[in-house]
Amino acid sequence: LSDKTLHKELVHVLSYLKFGAYHWNMKRVDKKYRKEFAEFISDELKKDFNRNGIDTTLFEPYQLKEYFTAKENPRKYLRMIEKKMFLRKLSEFRKKIVSVRRRNNKLKISVFNIRIVR
Repeated sequence: LSDKTLHKELVHVLSYLKFGAYHWNMKRVDKKYRKEFAEFISDELKKDFNRNGIDTTLFEPYQLKEYFTAKENPRKYLRMIEKKMFLRKLSEFRKKIVSVRRRNNKLKISVFNIRIVR
């Protein structure tokens, strides 16, 4: 591969990794800074996209949706992320309410991590 071809390939991989890092960090940023961070992400993605485009084959379909939403509409992206975070917390909470497991032919039932049946 020539240096130019290699650079073109790496630019797209770096754009993909950059979006993944921004996406991961969005979930870690304090809520009061998320709007500002979403706007920063949008600006960065626009710059990268206008400079090099993206290789859509690197992204899963849901990632492409998130990428283009983040790039074009940071507020909508923020709502999307916060909804995912809420649903994940709700799912974790629901798992803690009642847990039914079978191990070694023994049934274990827990409510809020307190064993009811062993």
